[in-house]
Amino acid sequence: MKNKISVILFVFSLIQSQNIIGQSLGNSPYSSLGLGERLPIGYAENQAMAGIGVASVFGNSGLYINNLNPALLARNKFTVFSMGMNGQNKSLETTTENQNSFAMNLNYVNLSFPVKKHWSMGIGIQPYSYTDLSIKSLQISVPSDTSKYISQFFAKGAINKLSWNNAIELKEFQFGIETSVLFGQIKRTTDSQIQNDGQFYAVNFIDQQNYNGIYYRLGAAWHHKLNKDKYFNVGLVLEPSKNIRGERVRTTQTFTNDGIPVTQGDTLPNGVLNAKVLLPSDFKFGISYENSTKYTIFADLAIGKNSQFKNLNGVNDGLKDTFTFGIGAEYFPDFTSTKFLRRAVYRAGFNSGTSQYSHLKTGEQLKVMNFSFGIGLPLRNSSFINISYSAARRGQKEDGGILENYNKISIGFTLNDIWFVKNKMD
Repeated sequence: MKNKISVILFVFSLIQSQNIIGQSLGNSPYSSLGLGERLPIGYAENQAMAGIGVASVFGNSGLYINNLNPALLARNKFTVFSMGMNGQNKSLETTTENQNSFAMNLNYVNLSFPVKKHWSMGIGIQPYSYTDLSIKSLQISVPSDTSKYISQFFAKGAINKLSWNNAIELKEFQFGIETSVLFGQIKRTTDSQIQNDGQFYAVNFIDQQNYNGIYYRLGAAWHHKLNKDKYFNVGLVLEPSKNIRGERVRTTQTFTNDGIPVTQGDTLPNGVLNAKVLLPSDFKFGISYENSTKYTIFADLAIGKNSQFKNLNGVNDGLKDTFTFGIGAEYFPDFTSTKFLRRAVYRAGFNSGTSQYSHLKTGEQLKVMNFSFGIGLPLRNSSFINISYSAARRGQKEDGGILENYNKISIGFTLNDIWFVKNKMD
């Protein structure tokens, strides 16, 4: 009965999460390009290590879901339920202006469990990307015209993914595949307000894009035992390029100052487009040295072929290939201790590399840096509350650019138990 109730609650939370997951994490000028800002795949545990950990799972028995590598699910010997949320404060700076924004959202929901001795399965939902850009109150002056023109632009939306993961273990090797359904909407609105001789009108131009499709990630791992408690791990993840379906509808409508429509919403000529969007390939490689009773040290590199991206019009949007390198570590003093903080898990990590975006004026590819640390607070049944803090920087404000600084708090709940096992009696 306990297991049935838990499954029902998980399914309910999964359905409800579609309405709140993938919401924005603050105003971002670059997120209007492509399908928006690609969000980190890793859960709260990996976010505490700057998203590092392609090659290992914690404690040699899979006490949390390492979503970075689908193959690592095979090492999960327990049923694991994970849920996490993010809160982020972001500042945007130029040489003359600055802006701060804060946002919070549910980040992921996942349930994974062993099916057979060497086969594990999982299902979850999390955001793939988000779009959030607001440019307000831009007054346009027209010579020899007393009218006032104010233009506002908004780009909002998210692409979410519902994933089904399967992994198997063959002696020292693990292999996995994550199959995902992508779905979501991005809406770009230009609101032009015109005031002349006391009359006020607003013309809304709406570009609404809907996306859906299937994509997958392939993972492999090697878990090699060096001696009693020491292991050397290697992890590989390949995300092939793929096409998903997209539909764009462009409409326009005019309103009075009181919000009363002057015209009906009309679809613009040639305003409907159905086409394919090409998502880029991605490759990750990681190694780790693991003392299964004390600590793990990680090193990862990731390559994103974002120059492959093609939007609904077959255009790349100026996105660049990326390269990121990072290191991280987690330390667990003593799981058998009666002292609370000695049973906790301590994590930290750092990564640096290039962004897919370019400087607004010089065209130079932007650089990114991210530092993070966190703690996993133990609960009963080897469950944890994981808390992490991340500080990141992207871009530069010199030469007319924009500098983005992030401060993010992530909170994740990892609940471990033994489900779906029938009781036996002699």
